[in-house]
Amino acid sequence: MMRRWPKGLAVIDYEIMRAWGWLLALATNGLLAWIGWSLRKKFVTHEDFAAHLTADAQHKTATKECLAAHDVALEALADKVNAMPGADAIHVLDLKLVNIQGEQSRTNEELRGLRDIMRRMENQTELLIRDRLEGK
Repeated sequence: MMRRWPKGLAVIDYEIMRAWGWLLALATNGLLAWIGWSLRKKFVTHEDFAAHLTADAQHKTATKECLAAHDVALEALADKVNAMPGADAIHVLDLKLVNIQGEQSRTNEELRGLRDIMRRMENQTELLIRDRLEGK
C-alpha cells in the first residue's frame, strides 16, 4: 500500500525547498567539511607518519651513540679501579710510611744534637781565631 501526499503539501515542501534549499545545502556542506576536518585531525597522514618515523630513527641513533660513549667511559673507569692497589698493598704502604716517619723523627733529633755540637765547635773556632788575630 502506497501512501499519497496531498497535493497542497507537496507544493509547500517544494516552495520551502526553493526558498531555503541554499541554506540546507550550505549547512550540509559545512557539516561534511567539519566531518572531514575532524577525521583528518583524528587520523595521521602518511607524510606525518613518515616524518615521525624518521625523527624516531634519528633519536634512536643518537641514544645508541650516547650509550656507546657511556659504555666506553664505564670500561675506562673499571680499568682504572682494577689497576688500583688492593687493601693489603695499601696497608703495606701505610706501614712503610709510618716507618719512614719514625726514621725522619730520629734523624731530626740527631740533627738537633749535631747542631748543638756545631755551635760549640763554631764558638771554639771563633775563640781560636780571635786569639790568633789579637795575639799577633
